[in-house]
Amino acid sequence: AHSSSPPPPPRHNLTVPDLQIHVVSSPGSPEDLKNFGLNEQMAKFFRMNDDEHGFVLLPTLLHQGKTGSIQLRSADPLAAPVVNAAYLQHPDDIKTYLAGIKLALKIAQSASMREFTDGTLRINWEECPQTRCGCPNKDLAATPDSFWECMVRTVVSTVYHPAGTAKMGRADDPMAVLDPELRVRGVDNLRVCDASAWPMVISGNTNAPAIMVAERAADIIKAGNRR
Repeated sequence: AHSSSPPPPPRHNLTVPDLQIHVVSSPGSPEDLKNFGLNEQMAKFFRMNDDEHGFVLLPTLLHQGKTGSIQLRSADPLAAPVVNAAYLQHPDDIKTYLAGIKLALKIAQSASMREFTDGTLRINWEECPQTRCGCPNKDLAATPDSFWECMVRTVVSTVYHPAGTAKMGRADDPMAVLDPELRVRGVDNLRVCDASAWPMVISGNTNAPAIMVAERAADIIKAGNRR
């Protein structure tokens, strides 16, 4: 599901949704959380069991306030690049996350969801006092924003949708690696046909649009071969 944060939105220049709610039809497990980078202490915060029923609502920030960067570490082609994702480096990022959390709580506590949940948060109440953020209020609506901000800064992860590292653009754009036909500027017979060609990340999952880029590239190449 996609949504725009409630008015006034943190970023007034956005005309597209800035939130996505991922719905996971499983409560998951502590091992799942560790795979997303949570340490042992924070994994204990969540009371999860593969044998229990449950679901997870994951508010996702679609357009962060600052653009990340990727740079060469050295002249060695085998050296890992220097990646700065710029997560949470703009104050509006937290505001948007808070709006997403409140939207997720509203959905979970709605009358339509009563068949599936009582709207409470499944956490380990014995372990949470020892964690970095402490415990939320039993009445989640009364939980202060400072708790949710701490949780965002502690457990935020990625959904692996980076894009735009080799953007296409006009000839007068100094940041455009590719021309409008996806050709690498200054290199013969080389195109980039994936999500890195986008000037900006889309508002949603990247798989289908990346396939569309590849299909379009195939059409461009075939048309050139017929000329």
